[in-house]
Amino acid sequence: MIEYLKFMGPCPICNSRFNEASLETVNQAGNISLFHADCVSCGSSVFMTLVKGEAGIVTNVGILTDLTKKDFQAFNNSRVI
Repeated sequence: MIEYLKFMGPCPICNSRFNEASLETVNQAGNISLFHADCVSCGSSVFMTLVKGEAGIVTNVGILTDLTKKDFQAFNNSRVI
């Protein structure tokens, strides 16, 4: 998982770098990985989608969130309303 850290930007709130301990894979399908990370400096959380292309190019999209990893698992496994 540490290889993904080089593709992740800094925390959008305090500009600190994320570390491997704060990064968790929450979903993976083919070449698309969804990660959740907590900033160890300010405590904010982000979801990041990394898409690995055929040429080895990685696209990164990050979204600031108030969901914890535990919240995501609860909602991810719940029934659709």
